[in-house]
Amino acid sequence: MLTGGCSTGVAGTPVAELWDPCTIPSEAIEAAGVHPEVVSDDYIGLDQEDWNICTFRQDWYFLSIQSTLHTYQELLQNPLVTGFADALVGNRQAVTYHRFDDTTGDDCSLGFEYAQGLIVLNVSATGIEVREAETCPLVQQIAETLQVEFPK
Repeated sequence: MLTGGCSTGVAGTPVAELWDPCTIPSEAIEAAGVHPEVVSDDYIGLDQEDWNICTFRQDWYFLSIQSTLHTYQELLQNPLVTGFADALVGNRQAVTYHRFDDTTGDDCSLGFEYAQGLIVLNVSATGIEVREAETCPLVQQIAETLQVEFPK
């Protein structure tokens, strides 16, 4: 499902609109094993012009689904992330990775390209509840379940 199109930017230049991950149906989020109630649609510290974010909470972790104008290549060159591992989301090339300061495995992201830039899913332990699973296999499983909801 793709919501967006073109809007007028500076001096009439077309600007691509980001896909909104909060448009994923509640039933699909629930089928991925996550409570479908949105707990946040923004992220402090990110330039909101470049990102659309939707965050859900499932017992011991948060699931954040993000779309951005940043590219897959920019992700691979980002010095704040490490531990890249190849992955697939359906037939799309993807990569899992961690924040550079995550020494416990409590945080794992998965990123892949789409027409407007990059889609990122992140599973991050709350730090309150006991972590019940490894975060990278979990984020891969969620992405695989939700793949039909992501724009091409």
